[in-house]
This record gives sequence, structure tokens and C-alpha cells, in this order.
Amino acid sequence: PKTRWYKIGIVYVVFTGLVFLFTMLAQEVMEAETLGFDTAVLTMIHKIANPTLNGLFLGVTNLAGAVFIGIITIALAVGFYMRHEIYNSLYILLTLGGTIFLNTTLKIFFKRTRPDLWSLLVVEKSYSFPSGHAMISMALALTLIVLTYYSRARWFSIILGAFYVVLIGFSRLYLGVHFPTDILGGWLISSVWILLATRLMFHNRAFRTDTLT
Repeated sequence: PKTRWYKIGIVYVVFTGLVFLFTMLAQEVMEAETLGFDTAVLTMIHKIANPTLNGLFLGVTNLAGAVFIGIITIALAVGFYMRHEIYNSLYILLTLGGTIFLNTTLKIFFKRTRPDLWSLLVVEKSYSFPSGHAMISMALALTLIVLTYYSRARWFSIILGAFYVVLIGFSRLYLGVHFPTDILGGWLISSVWILLATRLMFHNRAFRTDTLT
């Protein structure tokens, strides 16, 4: 049907655009072309730092940490499995598990050092680009939006997901453990992965049945 090919075309254009933007951003990052912008933004954000916000964002950033994401992933996967929605459960594991693997691989490939502009409240030993917290928060938000898109919870998932993604991203900048381009890169490549994983899963009729009903 024409409608189906129209949707496939849109997905292809969006996917290609996201890959292009990430590639261009990564090139600029590796050539240190963004360092002036990155430093200026972090310096501006640091001016609002105070003990109250320190405590707040130390708590917020944990909402995309390994423990929280691990609990959420297991809870969602088991929850869908118990409802006999096996392919939704597999989708959760694919999107979130794949995001973690992809982030680890990309960090090792790019080997960007983290910001060192002031005394930090948290110590991060991994590389900086792309941000793992930005990637996993975007992956979680998009995954839940896909799974609830044809339900009454769609707009709730979209609004809550957008708020969650932006809040996590800002928390990493406030804490000074990431450059803005780390966050942007994480959002872009995570969106690429979720789009690809969703497209692949939608080839399976059982997954479409689980998700669309």
C-alpha cells in the first residue's frame, strides 16, 4: 500500500538524517572544533551552582545510572513476559541492552577525555563521548513511547519522556562530567539505534500484535 511505503520513506529519511548529524558532530568533536562552545556552556551553567542544586542533581543523575536502569529494564521485561507479551519483553532487552553495548563501544572508539573545569562532585572513569546517561535516558524514553504509542498513555509517555531526557542531560552538564556535545551526540546516536531496533522488530508479526494492541 502507498501509505506503508510513505511511512517507510519517512523512517529512512529520519534515520539517514540522524546518522549524518551524529557523524558531523563526531568529526567536529574529534577535531576539537566544539571545545570553545562546550566550555562556554559549562562555565555558564556552573555559575548557578549551589549546595541545594548539588544535592538535587546528584539524585537526578542516578535516574539514568546503572542501578536504576538495571531495575527498570528487568521490571519491564518481566512485566511484559508475565502478560505473555514476549516480543515486547525482548524489545526492552534489545533497545536498552543494545544502547549500553553501543555506548561502551563508541566511548572506546572516540576516547574523548571528560571536562576538567572545576572540582567535581562525582568521579567518572570512562570516556566522555557520547554520554552514556544521555543515550540510556533517550533509549528508555523512546522505547516506552513506542510501546505505548497506540494506547491512552501515549501523550503521557511523550511528555514525561521528554522531561526525563532533558533533565538527565542537564544534570550531567551541571555536574560537569560531560560537554554539551557529549549529550547531543548521545541523544542522536541513541535515537538512531532505537529507530533501527524498532524497524527490525516490526518485521515480526508477533511484536506488532503485542505493541499495537
